Amino acid sequence: MPNPLRHLRGLWSGRKAERLRAIGVLVLLLGVAGAAARYWIDVRSADAVMDELSAPGYLRARQREAKNMMGPMGPILLEWQDALAQPWMRALLVLAAAALITFVFFRAAAVADEEQRAGREA
Repeated sequence: MPNPLRHLRGLWSGRKAERLRAIGVLVLLLGVAGAAARYWIDVRSADAVMDELSAPGYLRARQREAKNMMGPMGPILLEWQDALAQPWMRALLVLAAAALITFVFFRAAAVADEEQRAGREA
């Protein structure tokens, strides 16, 4: 089974593509660690959640007011806001950003490989 961290050896390589892949793996590892830290910190410092058990009728009144002030999109935006405030969602956003940045580095490495192959063939 190949070692997934084998790309990290490329940090000291002379080839541009290997360096880009190594940086991509490093960004992904830091992203996973950052997402775990974000989740752990958010869970430890979580505020009390307003729900139907702690404040009966609060959510229904909040949805109604949002609909009156912002139209039919108001309650949907409130649901998105509540979902994005969850600790697991914040950690997922950090992880998604790290994955996107890693993809960019790996794509740049693939382009560098193609340029190197084209340079050898010419």
